Amino acid sequence: MKRVVLLNCAFAFYCYLTAQSCGYDRNSILPGFDAWYQKVCLEISNTSKRSAYTYDTIYRIPVVFHVINPTGTAKGVSPDNIFWALNEINKDFRRRNADTASMRSIFRNRVGDTKIEFYLADEDPQGNPSLGYEIRKSSKTFGTKLSAPYASRHTMKFDSLEGFNAWNTKKYLNIWICNLAASDGQVYLGGFATAPPGAGNWNSEYWGDSLTDGIVINYSLLINQYYSSTLSHEVGHYLGLRHVSGDPQVVLADSCKYDDGLDDTPMVNGQNYFTCDYSLNTCIETHLDMPDMLENFMDYSDDACRSSFTIKQIELMRRTLLELRIHLYTTQINSTQIAGYIPLLIGPNPNLGYMRIFNYNVEVYSAQLFDLSGRHLKDFTVPSGECEIQFDLCPGTYFLRVYDETNKEIRMEKIVILD
Repeated sequence: MKRVVLLNCAFAFYCYLTAQSCGYDRNSILPGFDAWYQKVCLEISNTSKRSAYTYDTIYRIPVVFHVINPTGTAKGVSPDNIFWALNEINKDFRRRNADTASMRSIFRNRVGDTKIEFYLADEDPQGNPSLGYEIRKSSKTFGTKLSAPYASRHTMKFDSLEGFNAWNTKKYLNIWICNLAASDGQVYLGGFATAPPGAGNWNSEYWGDSLTDGIVINYSLLINQYYSSTLSHEVGHYLGLRHVSGDPQVVLADSCKYDDGLDDTPMVNGQNYFTCDYSLNTCIETHLDMPDMLENFMDYSDDACRSSFTIKQIELMRRTLLELRIHLYTTQINSTQIAGYIPLLIGPNPNLGYMRIFNYNVEVYSAQLFDLSGRHLKDFTVPSGECEIQFDLCPGTYFLRVYDETNKEIRMEKIVILD
């Protein structure tokens, strides 16, 4: 009986969401891709030029959430929702999400860890301590109909229009969370993102500028944890990825000649809306035919099966950071990594007296808190998974040191407690 109820609910929500997308269609069917994109695709296939794509560097990106909760809603987006969302995209981009276990064996050698991470910005553009988010309520809705010009979608990005102005878009990933209902009350877009300025694989109208560059997500999707991959999908666009379908303007019988230009994402005849039907093979390819890769974050498939980026998608995103978002990952981070990378997400920082630590390893770590004079204040255990730390300390600056089982220091984090 429980299975029947869940299926009925899922079908009802599917009917509601079929009109939603992340809002990208080409104005015309392009015969090919622009020179920059072709150049990138060629270079990431050339083993003699792969030094630019080596995984020795973990790119870490500061994020600020601009949250505009609808007035009168029983439950808006909270700091807990923000921290959860950040944790989810980190798991997705580091390939530590639990649903990777269901990846079909035929695709396992095509996917990988992006070694791109995200953290809540600990300083605002003026250098003041920041929690990495700002929240307020508004009765305004910010959505548009799909027929509206793309340029009209950005009203939530301006204080003067009851939104939030962007922080420096070259140095922060700005994410706006708001009510994307259109004037008729319908939500046509679950979210959308601006493409990297100068990206040749995108029509220039989708490039972000200094006032609008970033990602927008409908507030209800951040509250509903089932739709966690929506944000990862939009971050993919922000870092230069197209949909796996190549976005033909209209899905026709010959739409299989369009794709994203990357040869490790199988061709699909249009996006696969909200399905995990693994029998789908909508394009028969003459060389190494494979089924539709519903596990790919850049399809519209159901969240229950989206879990991965392919190696070529990873290389293109990292190339985007190196060429088109060159200042984004170089922002100073208040963290010292010792003895290699240890997968810990610590935040929010600054905070109001409590923090959470997500430990992606199976190992249990220990931690100690010190004040600026080096006085030892508290001891903590950091188990595998998630834990919460309550400080009960005066506002100020402290240092959290994390140790492995041999008592070797593996991480030091400067902690700022606000008044």
